[in-house]
Amino acid sequence: MGTAISGKDGNVSLDATDVENILAWEMTWEVDSHAAAHSDSSGWEVQTTGIKRWSGTFEMEVDTGKLASAIDTLINAGTDSAVILTAGSGATYSGNVRITSFPVTVDVTGGTTVVATFPFVGNGSLTRTTV
Repeated sequence: MGTAISGKDGNVSLDATDVENILAWEMTWEVDSHAAAHSDSSGWEVQTTGIKRWSGTFEMEVDTGKLASAIDTLINAGTDSAVILTAGSGATYSGNVRITSFPVTVDVTGGTTVVATFPFVGNGSLTRTTV
């Protein structure tokens, strides 16, 4: 039986630079499945595998000292960046991503920390390492 993984040591690196103040990241790995039937399937639906894709988001706390890092990341929107997503266990997921937008949340009534969330889509293959 394995050991539970804590996310507290998770990290995001873009173009070999750690993104500061990471709060969370998530990544989804998908593969298309297409239904088909043919003369040898006896009327049963069979599945064929289509293309694979991956996407996700990472979220960072923005403060005055780190705002420049957030802006640098925004400048990369629409171009590819090399990303390494590190889980608390040290396992990594890496590949090229394209950041698709730069939403920032400012909670005026609650006064919570300003947060920037960066959605991304993978561009090419995803490499996974385990430790």
